[in-house]
Amino acid sequence: MTMSNLVASVQLCCERYGVTLQTLLGNSFVGQTIDDTCKRRLTSKHYGRAVTILELITIKRSVLDVSECHVSDHDIGVMVDLFVQRNYKTL
Repeated sequence: MTMSNLVASVQLCCERYGVTLQTLLGNSFVGQTIDDTCKRRLTSKHYGRAVTILELITIKRSVLDVSECHVSDHDIGVMVDLFVQRNYKTL
């Protein structure tokens, strides 16, 4: 990443999350600020989709064991793709 890309990314982050550059780069910055901002912007419908996608990914990566589930990694990938595509269409 070039310096101009980095600067543009930092500026976008500040604008998107409503924080100043001093706050973002300072010692007082807490990552929870970004989490809180995202949660405030998330509707219950989008939250439900995000949780579903997260659950599918944890199943696919064998983080969540559902041995009674006989769904292939490919099928889980298709489901994730469908949820993501549907999410973008409704934004």
